[in-house]
Amino acid sequence: MAEQRKQWPQRLAGVSAARLVFVEESGANTQMTRRSGRSPVGQRLACPVPHGHYQTTTMIAGLRLEGPQAPWLLGGAMDGAWFLAWVQQGLVRCLQPDDVVVMDNLATHKVAGVREAIEPKLRSWK
Repeated sequence: MAEQRKQWPQRLAGVSAARLVFVEESGANTQMTRRSGRSPVGQRLACPVPHGHYQTTTMIAGLRLEGPQAPWLLGGAMDGAWFLAWVQQGLVRCLQPDDVVVMDNLATHKVAGVREAIEPKLRSWK
C-alpha cells in the first residue's frame, strides 16, 4: 500500500482533471443540536431539540469539475448495501471511459460488487 501511495502522483499526472470523479458523502443527525446558545438579556433561549427521536440523513454524490453527479439523499446512515446500490444505479450511469473514480478508504466502499460495477465503465487502472 505504501508503494502504491508513492506511485499515485505519477499515475495521476497524465489524467485530465475533467476525468476525475471524487466520491463524497456527508451526513447529519438531529442529535447534532447545540447544547448552549445566546439570547437577549432577560429573555430565555428557546431552542427545540428532538429528545430521543433522532434521525440521520446522508447525502452522497460523485464530484467532478462540471459539478455533482448522481446525487442521492438517504434517510439513514450509509452502509455497504446503500453504497452498492448508489454505485450501480447512480454513479455508473454518469461514468465515461477514461474516468478515474477516487474514493476514501471507508469500509462501506469495500463491499463486494463495487469494483465489479465500476471497472467495466473505466479503463483498466490498477
